[in-house]
Amino acid sequence: ALQSGLAGFIIPDLPIEEAQPWIKANQNSGLATIFLATPTSSEDRIQKIVKHTKGFLYYVSITGITGARDSLPEDLADRLKITKNLCGNNLPLAVGFGISKKEQIKLLYPYADAFIIGSAIVKIIEEKGKNSPKEIKTFLKNLKNL
Repeated sequence: ALQSGLAGFIIPDLPIEEAQPWIKANQNSGLATIFLATPTSSEDRIQKIVKHTKGFLYYVSITGITGARDSLPEDLADRLKITKNLCGNNLPLAVGFGISKKEQIKLLYPYADAFIIGSAIVKIIEEKGKNSPKEIKTFLKNLKNL
């Protein structure tokens, strides 16, 4: 996997409490394991996740399924501040699920190092088909211009 250019794994359905066999098997691979924290994760649980996460911590902004949202939870910025503090200076914090608008990124920019916007890109592909690469480029360019 490493020789193919893979940098790491996001395994959404692998809770930290059940991850020991995976962590042990992957420890010398040179590949990151990116665990997820959620709005329901306690600070103690996030500390455990941070201890075993490499690459970045993926913070799931909402409960429920992924997908673009018009609004995000009111306490998200506060939760990200706490989580960013638990990550320290050596582990970047990325936030995803529900992120699709420039306004959302602008609001959360001080509290996260990266934003994951998969569902918004999938929607563009579904709607624009062959024109999607151009549309995605425009979409991303607009998001970057804060």
